[in-house]
Amino acid sequence: MTKPPPISFVNQTGIKHRIFDFVEDYFYLGGTKAFVIQKNELKGSYLYEIKNNPQNNFKKIILTALKIATWITLIIPFIMYVAKLALRKTNQFELKKSSKIAIIPPMRPGTLRKKEVLVFGDIHGELDGFKENLLHAKIIDERGNFNKDFKDIVIQMGDVVDRGPKSKEAWAFLQKLQEEAKPNQVIRLLGNHELMLLQKNYRFANYLEPEKLAKEIKKDILAGKVQLSYFDGMRLFTHAGLRSSIKDTLISEIKEKKKIESVSTQDITNYMNELLKEAVKKEKYDHPIFRVSESRGGAHEIGGPLWEDVSDLMKSVHARDIPQVIAHNPPRYKDDPPIRLTASLRLANVDAGLCDAYGGQKAYLKIKKNSDLEVLEKIEGIWKNRVLEARRLAS
Repeated sequence: MTKPPPISFVNQTGIKHRIFDFVEDYFYLGGTKAFVIQKNELKGSYLYEIKNNPQNNFKKIILTALKIATWITLIIPFIMYVAKLALRKTNQFELKKSSKIAIIPPMRPGTLRKKEVLVFGDIHGELDGFKENLLHAKIIDERGNFNKDFKDIVIQMGDVVDRGPKSKEAWAFLQKLQEEAKPNQVIRLLGNHELMLLQKNYRFANYLEPEKLAKEIKKDILAGKVQLSYFDGMRLFTHAGLRSSIKDTLISEIKEKKKIESVSTQDITNYMNELLKEAVKKEKYDHPIFRVSESRGGAHEIGGPLWEDVSDLMKSVHARDIPQVIAHNPPRYKDDPPIRLTASLRLANVDAGLCDAYGGQKAYLKIKKNSDLEVLEKIEGIWKNRVLEARRLAS
């Protein structure tokens, strides 16, 4: 890796980084400089961008003259050079290159997509409540059968099992619903609770023989009926959300394996689904996409798209470069609405807390043909809706 020019930790205040800045700045005499923008937690290296230093010209001239004046001492530049070598040896630096990711811009109001997309969050064994949501959306009839007149797309965001009374029944019901619908009309995503069953972690399983349900989950994944990610042309759907550092890792791996230069959001989606199948086949879940965040009791600062926490996702610098829809995070405070969206509409959290353990709230999200978002929520026994215009989707 090419060594960067003099480095500046612009957003760091620790004594270690101040010393680093001081030593590095001694060798800076103008021109470009490497500005550290964040730390890549997956690789343990600092990401930097090369820019011109916006330093005041008069101040720059004075400081440069003072630096040059010390060179006649020989001992000072020698000490600073040794210090620079020692400090750089203890850290790795990585140039942040353009990801060349093809992010499809939001559709303009009035531009119609072919189908609406209806999104439902965690079920957690609360099958009756889930059926009530589907019945209100006219996806099923009174008998629980798929409505043949329904022509749009249904996405269930994972965490079908555990906590509630009917985990096995809920899984079987989704299998049935998918069989009755047309191909690619019912999208089933994996949640962290299904992942735990695959990993033989049954601590949340409140039903008999969880290993049998794990076999059903494995079978559906290998058959392509359950996936990790979905992309509708504008928004990325994963159970817990994709952080920018993991996204960058995926892009690098795709470029290396597929031998391509430009990576699209659909490429990322397809690759994550491939990684899931491969992991299930080998029963080896060591890729960063399966990491558990510290916020969720894991060992990693950044969790994968099955285990990230929304509070950490919101801190990610570039997580919302691609608009995302997530679940995994039920309402945490009394005044939280069932469906929660950022002001820009670039992040939507659809885990309404359907399970009684989380409040038993019934709600779902509809992405309309013109890309407006319609939030449907049952409040005090009455279904209400609110429409948010897609033109609010800020870049």
